[in-house]
Amino acid sequence: MQYFLFLVTLFLSASTVFASSKCTVKSDQRRNADGSQLRITQKQCLDNDSRTIRIELKPQSKSTYRTVLLRTQSVAQLKTGGGSLQDIDGDGMYEYVEIGSCGAGPNCKHEIFKMDQKERKAYLFFDGGYFDFRMISGLYVVSGRSSCCSWEYQIYTKPINERTISEQDLLYRITIKKASVDSPSAQCFITNKIGSQWFPIDLKDKQLLKLCELYGESYVLNPTDVMEKQSLSFLEEN
Repeated sequence: MQYFLFLVTLFLSASTVFASSKCTVKSDQRRNADGSQLRITQKQCLDNDSRTIRIELKPQSKSTYRTVLLRTQSVAQLKTGGGSLQDIDGDGMYEYVEIGSCGAGPNCKHEIFKMDQKERKAYLFFDGGYFDFRMISGLYVVSGRSSCCSWEYQIYTKPINERTISEQDLLYRITIKKASVDSPSAQCFITNKIGSQWFPIDLKDKQLLKLCELYGESYVLNPTDVMEKQSLSFLEEN
């Protein structure tokens, strides 16, 4: 009986060690347009609640991989976290896109890192919440759901230097509101910022204007009555 209990104890101990030391590892690599290569390795360990993400750069075919970025996450706090290599510009040069916390809707926090090929390092390019990040007409378009019945697109110019996108790069804001009882057609507001207030603009770019068709081809662009109320409110405050 004692021998049996000893075997059971030994088995349970061995099982505990096996479970606590179990980690999963996955990797992926991409070749850039300039011939360099990026490799991502993600190691997730449940025993110590950690997800380690390593980004490595291989400048040339005959050179070796060099770590340019090392990130860690809590698996428990960010169950849908992790990251991937994506070409967000469509220029053939890959970036590292990391997923953070997500809300009840489709939006999640993201951090995008670009590679500085000359310095052989990564730098933070964008930090914020969104559903989609893409380039249209040479501009970065960051979109997300702003309410149950509306979406917002923030449109940024490309920074000249290798730095993080900031408020100073924000060029336009496009907000689309779904049709309702008060407004039979969808409403599309295209504005830019003057001081602390947003004012309507006449946007000519056809590709950006297509964003207004989120809820269909029928929409009202910058409804006059709504925009006049916003302008009057701004003048009264100033």
